[in-house]
Amino acid sequence: MFCDTQGGARASANLYSLVLSARANGIEPLEYLTHIYTQIPAATTVEQFEALLPWKVKESLKQSAVVQSSVTPTTPAQTARPKATTRLIETINAD
Repeated sequence: MFCDTQGGARASANLYSLVLSARANGIEPLEYLTHIYTQIPAATTVEQFEALLPWKVKESLKQSAVVQSSVTPTTPAQTARPKATTRLIETINAD
């Protein structure tokens, strides 16, 4: 609808699908996207790609969040999201 090309529409749909899948599995979308975008370059087999699915990384992301929160105290400035990310999430939540 707001994409200029079919490729752009497909890319947007893929991103929205990733974000909503993360939310449906109780994972913070930005945390999930950060995780998969750092792990995808190293994935070469079907099993490695399947290991990045939200329902498979759910527990490991929760454990890393617990470890990170217990080790590093956060301040409001550290937890603030960039404006672009906040707008994307607000747009998705509006749907």
